[in-house]
Amino acid sequence: MDTSAVPTWAVVVPVKRAETAKSRLSGALEPWRTELARAFAADTVAAVLASRRVEEVIVVTDLGSATGSEFVDGGSVRLVDDPSRGQDMNVAVAAGLDVAATRARVAVVAADLPALRTAEL
Repeated sequence: MDTSAVPTWAVVVPVKRAETAKSRLSGALEPWRTELARAFAADTVAAVLASRRVEEVIVVTDLGSATGSEFVDGGSVRLVDDPSRGQDMNVAVAAGLDVAATRARVAVVAADLPALRTAEL
């Protein structure tokens, strides 16, 4: 099948700092909460990247944190600094949408989708 005719997407994935993500689970899952949040985000980005319909993944995160570099492993990932520093999801999404403004097709996917599969997108 000729994939040149398949419409492609840019996907914005806002990612909270792992240290502050999943705060409602802090009592039950410490000290694993941070690693769990990182794993959820990594699974989500990997599933999105694996889609043949996704041309670029725009990860919006606090670039002052350790989060971010783990998503750039040869795929088409663009890191965008979260102006809210993980405090406002709407601000993070808006920053990603600004970067994707020239794209015809843009989707926003939450970063905390554990074990997301490409087929589920």
